[in-house]
Amino acid sequence: FGGLLQSTLTCLKCGRRSHSFEAFSDLALPIPSHGGGPVSELSPAPGAATGGGGGGGVPGESVHGDEPFRARFAAMPLPEQRRKVDSYARMDEATLKALSYIDAAAVKALLEVSKAEQLVECMSAVTALRADDGFQRDITDPQLRAVIDEIKRTNDMAQFKGHSGLTAVVAKMNKLQAVLRANGNPKVTLDDVVAAPSGPSSVAASKAKLESLVQALARMKEHARVTLGGVPIPAEP
Repeated sequence: FGGLLQSTLTCLKCGRRSHSFEAFSDLALPIPSHGGGPVSELSPAPGAATGGGGGGGVPGESVHGDEPFRARFAAMPLPEQRRKVDSYARMDEATLKALSYIDAAAVKALLEVSKAEQLVECMSAVTALRADDGFQRDITDPQLRAVIDEIKRTNDMAQFKGHSGLTAVVAKMNKLQAVLRANGNPKVTLDDVVAAPSGPSSVAASKAKLESLVQALARMKEHARVTLGGVPIPAEP
């Protein structure tokens, strides 16, 4: 569940309106009781002008625009700030730039988070296949590699329909390709997921690389949170 919350600010002198949008992943709404209950923060406070005769606010519109976004963000609990960062990082560049209350530095930090998340997802999928003993056994089997080479040459897999090893390999590679398409679509071939005994393509090196990417992503998220207005967390001694 998520969306964009529109805030509108109206100048009492010239009547000009400005609009801003804030992403949310959850929205708490109080349930009023009979005989009086809590008033929603999106509703005008009791006694406030709501348009019509005396001038003032705009009926039915939020007046959050009188409070700077950075101050509102800083006042949020830390878990909510982190949820906001995750929510913003899922937006594309055009959507982020359309949010007038987020400055260029924050947009840049959020886009870096988005790219780092994509890299983590892709590396995680590759590492999983390199660590999959059954998959590695199949793709290094000479007979199965000969079948795969024949399919590449003829572009015809129908003749090998029902081949158990081939079916398993194709299913796992299709799953990998789905992850890649959803995360920037980098090119990864069958040879790229063969686990080497040592070196950069080994299981140990792949897991170490993935852990390094996860740590870098955490640092980028923290940087984005601070750039949006959050208070830096002191480093542990």
